[in-house]
Amino acid sequence: MIGADPDKLRQQFAETGREAVVSESCADLAGKRRQEGAGAHFEIAVWFYPSEKRDDNHVAEELSHRADEIVLIPSAGADVAQRRPQLVESFRRFGLLPDYECDLRELHPEAVRLRRGPSGSADELIPAVEAAFTRLNTRLSALQRIFQIRVSELEAAHRHIAKLEEKLLKLKQYRRELKLLKDQRQTLRKSPERRIGQVLLAPYRIPEKLMKRAWEKLKPGSAEWRRSAPLTEYQEWLQQHRAAGEQPVAQTWEQLMKFTDLFVKRPVLAIVVNLIILIAGLQSIRALSVRQYPRSDIAVVRVSTVYVGANADLVRGFITTPLERVIASADGIDYMESSSGQAVSTITVHLKLNYDTNAALTQIQAKVAQVRNDLPPEA
Repeated sequence: MIGADPDKLRQQFAETGREAVVSESCADLAGKRRQEGAGAHFEIAVWFYPSEKRDDNHVAEELSHRADEIVLIPSAGADVAQRRPQLVESFRRFGLLPDYECDLRELHPEAVRLRRGPSGSADELIPAVEAAFTRLNTRLSALQRIFQIRVSELEAAHRHIAKLEEKLLKLKQYRRELKLLKDQRQTLRKSPERRIGQVLLAPYRIPEKLMKRAWEKLKPGSAEWRRSAPLTEYQEWLQQHRAAGEQPVAQTWEQLMKFTDLFVKRPVLAIVVNLIILIAGLQSIRALSVRQYPRSDIAVVRVSTVYVGANADLVRGFITTPLERVIASADGIDYMESSSGQAVSTITVHLKLNYDTNAALTQIQAKVAQVRNDLPPEA
């Protein structure tokens, strides 16, 4: 093992019980081999090749002499499209050719296996190349589906943004019109025409007010004078009982007025009584005890899916997005959260307050079962 994290790799091989030699670079491996003996030979050599081109031919020569099979894995930041053809050409000079039949997607999507063997005829190479082409075509189809999903989401976002911008423009227009109306009202209030009109209408408003007051005083008598139709038996009975009950009501009203006059004439007493009532109310609030808490059931349903060998984009496109669409149609859902990682998809469904948990769980399971056949068979 050359490259990557030596300590982490040693720990992983120690846990699996496999023997391995881990080095940070090819020069470090050569130094260890000279100390342990020049005749050491390995079954498989794994090289995490760096992003920059540095002694590729020397490393290829050293590894071809030390191992029969070599696995090339790009390190972080390495440009696979540029580096992989260079390394394959370097190892080809020493008799190591790519094995296209070997599928290393579970190890790394860009990993390639090199082994010794004759170049072979066209009949032998065609099946291997076709198998590699099929894998590439499958991955390209998956990327196209993800791209279509992203394009549809982007178009929906554009439409939503356009609607929001239209509403914002209308809001700005309404604000300008409202401001213009306010300015016009202020202008009309300060205009000389309005002041002149107020001065001219002042002599007419004084008699109008006097007439209104006189009408309010004479209103009960005028209402009786306008009543020309004869009273029915029910109206006569209602007037008799109303007249009989007017005297107790008047007495009660006089007593209430005397009680209120006491606080009107003595404001200090009114303030003291109000303070006493306020202090008693605050003390009562502090002394109140809680007998029963309200029922509040907040449930969460989590749907986890494992898709071995898939990266975060594939998991989101093939697992998370289809499940979110069907789960969102279930009843009792407040909101959802989702996360897509390496080979794992997690959807967290938060139910509404005090909603039936069993009913919600049954609906979510039914929705997931509807799209189970649409998900990848490995999930």
